[in-house]
Amino acid sequence: MVRKLFLLITTIVMSLAFTAGVGSACKNKDKEQDDTALTGVHTLNGFNNLDDLYNVKWVNLEYSTRGKLDINTDATYVMEGEGSLSYQIDKQVWPELYIEVKNTDVPDMDVSDIKNLSVWLYNDGEESVCATLNVSQGDLSHLLSQEFELASKEWTECVMDVNAVVTKYAKDNVAGFSLQFITETQQHFYVDDLKVEFGAELSEEDNESIEKIEEIIADINAMPTNVTAEHEEQISNIYNKYNALSDLYKSAINNYSKMQTAMRDLAVVRNSTESKKVNASMDRPAYYFDRFYGMTHLSTAHGTKVNFAYSTDVKFGDEVGSTVVKFLGDVWNYIDFSNTINLGDYDYVEFSLYNDGKEKAVWLNNKTQGWTNRTQVKTGEW
Repeated sequence: MVRKLFLLITTIVMSLAFTAGVGSACKNKDKEQDDTALTGVHTLNGFNNLDDLYNVKWVNLEYSTRGKLDINTDATYVMEGEGSLSYQIDKQVWPELYIEVKNTDVPDMDVSDIKNLSVWLYNDGEESVCATLNVSQGDLSHLLSQEFELASKEWTECVMDVNAVVTKYAKDNVAGFSLQFITETQQHFYVDDLKVEFGAELSEEDNESIEKIEEIIADINAMPTNVTAEHEEQISNIYNKYNALSDLYKSAINNYSKMQTAMRDLAVVRNSTESKKVNASMDRPAYYFDRFYGMTHLSTAHGTKVNFAYSTDVKFGDEVGSTVVKFLGDVWNYIDFSNTINLGDYDYVEFSLYNDGKEKAVWLNNKTQGWTNRTQVKTGEW
């Protein structure tokens, strides 16, 4: 008897996207460094010599990446000191530079006391380009991020305020700092004087959020290890508390991975329960792409960076909403739907896609025999 499976809607958004960030400003470059204590402003990397160069990693490389990193000594492209970092990109989508905390000039810093992070960037191209300054985690994902516009043929100082609540609770997840350039064409940038200022302060809003954050962290730690259907209300209530936080304060939930695991286990239980209610030969919904369950089904391959979200604005037919997948930069992205159910048990799967990007996309299915069902997904329609 043929077993069929229908996947309810998901939205694939091919346009580029950013992580929610924090405030920024442009300042004068004249700041005096305090070398005697971890107060005031400290240089993390001055990009003056080969040792500074070796502390920089070029990450998110692709097989076709071409470019060059070097120390520049031409004073035209130096803001402070004897040199700057020359970053020439011949071919790559959204190139990113990364410096680990342990490889900075202040390796023993208390990241929870960071007030702001700053860097000077020079765009040598003919048109303005955007870049993001990021506080990064060990998996290179961005805990905090801010976008800046780099005007052509001039220096821009990028200063990102670092939220003290996020770094207080997620400081063990902070591994380094990164720069990502939002470009897919040949570019040349100069980077100089990466600095950090200590003396973090809590705002009134920060203080009001702390009790909620600590309550959610405690609730997640108290969740059962072996999830059953009886735990759905408990897990759903915790998720609703988490979802009520702003995107900024969500980053402070340092044990959210445990929450994700519980939601995924609950989805497995729910799918198993639903499958027993109907004849195996019947078409039936396998995935519920709603606000609660939507993200539990999806995982990504190594190298694929995405943001998962939920939308009630873009939906298929009479559905309430859809899961939104925003790809962050690569040409090819891999999304796995098999987290919560064994798709190999079925003869075929069926679901709906909406492309909200500027260009048409190509959807490929991957089974044991290789990539199949090459499908053009046009923009602006299901």
